[in-house]
Amino acid sequence: MVLGYASPLLGAPQESAWERTDHWNGFVRRHFKVGAQAAYVVLPEKPAEGRPWVWRARFPDYHPEIDIDLLKRGYHIGYVDVAGMFGGPQALKIGTVFYREARRRVDLAERVTLEGVSRGGLFVYQWAAQNPDKVANIFCDTPVCDIRSWPGGKGLGVGAEKEWRQCLAAYEITEEPVPESIASMIRHADVIAAAGIPVLHVVTENDKIVPPAENTYVLSKRFAELWHPMKIISIERGTAQSNGHHFAHQDIGPIVDFISNCDCSAAPLEMFKKAKRIVFLGDSISYSGEYIVRLETALRALGRVDVQQFINVGLPSETVSGLSEQGHAGGRFPRPDLAERLARVLTVAQPDLVVACYGINCGIYQPFDVSRFEKYQVGIQRLKSDVEATGAQLLLITPPTFDDQRGGKSFSYDMVMQHYSNWLVAQRAQGWAVLDLHKAMAGELKKRRLKDPSFTLQPDAVHPNPAGHQWIAEALLDGLLMSGEGSSKEPVEKLIVEEDLLNLIRQRSHLWRDAYLSETGHMRPGIREGLPLREAQKKSEMLTKRINDLLDQARQHEVP
Repeated sequence: MVLGYASPLLGAPQESAWERTDHWNGFVRRHFKVGAQAAYVVLPEKPAEGRPWVWRARFPDYHPEIDIDLLKRGYHIGYVDVAGMFGGPQALKIGTVFYREARRRVDLAERVTLEGVSRGGLFVYQWAAQNPDKVANIFCDTPVCDIRSWPGGKGLGVGAEKEWRQCLAAYEITEEPVPESIASMIRHADVIAAAGIPVLHVVTENDKIVPPAENTYVLSKRFAELWHPMKIISIERGTAQSNGHHFAHQDIGPIVDFISNCDCSAAPLEMFKKAKRIVFLGDSISYSGEYIVRLETALRALGRVDVQQFINVGLPSETVSGLSEQGHAGGRFPRPDLAERLARVLTVAQPDLVVACYGINCGIYQPFDVSRFEKYQVGIQRLKSDVEATGAQLLLITPPTFDDQRGGKSFSYDMVMQHYSNWLVAQRAQGWAVLDLHKAMAGELKKRRLKDPSFTLQPDAVHPNPAGHQWIAEALLDGLLMSGEGSSKEPVEKLIVEEDLLNLIRQRSHLWRDAYLSETGHMRPGIREGLPLREAQKKSEMLTKRINDLLDQARQHEVP
């Protein structure tokens, strides 16, 4: 019997290729061996697009509800038994073979979610540090991050003498005390952060087996120093029988959402860090440029990027779908199509990174229509292909909300934008880099209207007011730095009120915007003519000197 899961290029493994088949929580489970070690893959009824998967490290039947939910969403679940190896060298060798074999047998995504339970945290961080390009994200449940804490019991924890001896043997350690360079998984934080791997831990505050104070919270402190996203869900009390180590999940939703929303996608902050020239594409919201100016100001003041140029070439009325409604702009001109000018923009600007936000115009302000949606999909896919053909990377931003309360339509156009946004976010499973502005903006609007029913960020339903642009900049920075958890808004608000710096960056941004739009050309009438690029460069150099002087002064006055 053919299983029907493997890639056509690899050929589907026959039933006899598996050691045996059974069921795990109602799902088909296929067993095989990695050397002498037992291994298996649990199959979803219908694999999700991109064939994402979770690799559970240790205790596969503890808190299974998370994996069960992910199976229902189309994830595969993998497991290999490396018990008694404590994430040591032998465990890593077995794990690497398992990774290759599991992918070969059922054609799984290249990047995997690592799920570490308790001592499984040791394996997760050791393997991720060796294979950062193969890890989508990391979720750990009360994880061990330092063998001196557990099983060593050298700090706050109770320890486990038998397991401590086994652990020392697994790491081939013959002398104590064990040095930091071997004992602590915190040493891998730099590699995890450099790879941009999102991390989530669940801890219990009264855990005497794996005290979070000398495990998770030490790791989180190091990640914070590296400005790397890490989320922590804190449970006040674990069970007395387990010395606080075990607990009952009250809500697995945030964990499942974390895993499914950031699997396989590129890390946006790392894309910004590596880029020297960033081009912003979009419609009138981007053309106005205020959220881009404020985002650039914050990133530069925080010292998070070394970008030479932020180049805004947003164009009012533009779509990525190539569509235009009848009588647009009073019949004076159809909506411009990005495809008409994209090649020229890429040739002239030569970006390392393109940031694009399209959708609000692509639905043509009409009820949802499949053919319009398909043209949007084709346009986005063409944009991605054209950008990547130049060697640049693409970061997509979901469209902002349409304020239905202000729009005066007989239907919800924001639901159309939700549909477009959901599709973009789903492409993370294919490795696309996507920041979900729409979800964050809709949540903010809902929250603010509980106190003030007339509140809006978009007085005309589409275009943000100044507070709206500031909020978008904050939301995007929050997404870049903290993946939506642990608000980064306080430093942003502080930075963007530095009006001298903000004004200088605004002047430079508008200077480059007008110059590049004129140089690359477009089909949109009514756009201000810019200086020739050479003249814009001379003016920009003077502004850049003043900007750098302000930044240097600010850093000199920082409190150590």
